[in-house]
Amino acid sequence: MRIKESQRFKKRIIVSIFILIGIYFFGSLGYMIIEDMTFLDSFFMTTITITTVGYGVVQELSPTGTVFTVFLIIIGTATAAYVLINLTDFILTEFLLVRIEKRRKIKMISKLENHYIICGLGRVGLEIANELSKEKVDFIIIDKGEEPIEIAQQNDWLFIKGDASNDGTLKVLKTRSAISLSWQKTEYSLN
Repeated sequence: MRIKESQRFKKRIIVSIFILIGIYFFGSLGYMIIEDMTFLDSFFMTTITITTVGYGVVQELSPTGTVFTVFLIIIGTATAAYVLINLTDFILTEFLLVRIEKRRKIKMISKLENHYIICGLGRVGLEIANELSKEKVDFIIIDKGEEPIEIAQQNDWLFIKGDASNDGTLKVLKTRSAISLSWQKTEYSLN
């Protein structure tokens, strides 16, 4: 789910930037046609209009140019605000909230006692996780795949992204009395 949100944010930002570029192109072209300005002057006028700097006009505007400028101010500032809001939303969500969520999960994992460790969230691991979740039994999932981690996130299950056969990954748990449950061939193995 987090991956889909991230992709959605990136798409919104890219679309916003393309819209802003389109407005710059539209504004510059409009000043070039309506007021017979050079490209540099029309680009400058578009910039000070969209950003509402109020620096001053390059040349006196005709009535058509004035109406065009008002239209450009309304459309340009709204688009610029939309781009800024999307960027701020992306930064807050991706960097701040994700870090807070990671700290919370680490804290929850470190407090667990007498819990199960599900090594791999394949077909069987998913069934085990669903059963343990229904019974409100504490467990942690260890998997290195993107899809299993996304499933764990969607279900709000504790997880560690890593290789369960690696001792370093298991040491991250810092468990005191965990019961490890893994699927080997066609039987459960309690260690």
